[in-house]
Amino acid sequence: MLALVEADPFIQPAVWNSSEVPAAHALQGLHDLVLKVREADPLSELFREVLGFTEIGRNGKLVRLATHDGAGGTITLDETGRLARGQLGAGSIHHVAIRARDAADQDALAQALHDRYGIVTTEPKDRIYYRSVNFRSTCGLLLEIATDGPGVDVDESFETLGMGLKLPSSLEERRGELELLLPSLPAPTCKRHVFEEIT
Repeated sequence: MLALVEADPFIQPAVWNSSEVPAAHALQGLHDLVLKVREADPLSELFREVLGFTEIGRNGKLVRLATHDGAGGTITLDETGRLARGQLGAGSIHHVAIRARDAADQDALAQALHDRYGIVTTEPKDRIYYRSVNFRSTCGLLLEIATDGPGVDVDESFETLGMGLKLPSSLEERRGELELLLPSLPAPTCKRHVFEEIT
C-alpha cells in the first residue's frame, strides 16, 4: 500500500532543477517505509544497535526509527502479530535496502550483525552500480546493505545516462531477446532533468 504524505514545512526538493510540477506540489522522495512485523522491539533493537537508526516515536503498536530527517531516512515498524507469509507477485516488495557509504562500511555492518546476533550475510555481490550483501533479520525479513558507489554513471557518460539499455554481463547474450520483450519508448520531448547528489 502506498500513501502520499504532505511535508510540513515544505522543503524545496534538492534533486529537481526544473519540472512542470510547481515546487510546492512536487514529490520530494520516500517519506518512510512501513514494515509489518510480529514483534517490533527485536527488529527495532537491530536497527538501532547495528544499522544506526534512532527511535523517534511510538504510537500504540507502531515504532518509528530514523537515521536522518530527509527523504528515505525513516522506517516505521508496525507490530501486527501473526500474518500470512507474503508471496511474490506483481506489486509486492521483495526486500529493503539499507545504505552503506562504501565497502568498508558495509563490511563493518556485516561483522556487527554477526557479532551481535549471529547473523551471517551473503557474500558481497558486485551489482555494477553498487555492492550488496543480503541477510535475514531477527524476525525473518530479507534486508540488503547496499553501497553508495560506484554509481549509475560507471558504465556510461552522464550526458547519455538512461538513453540505452544496460544489462549485466550474465544477460548480455540475451540482449536481442530482451529488447524484443520491452515496449519501445518515445524519444524524450521535455528537457532532460539534471540530478544533484543528495548526501
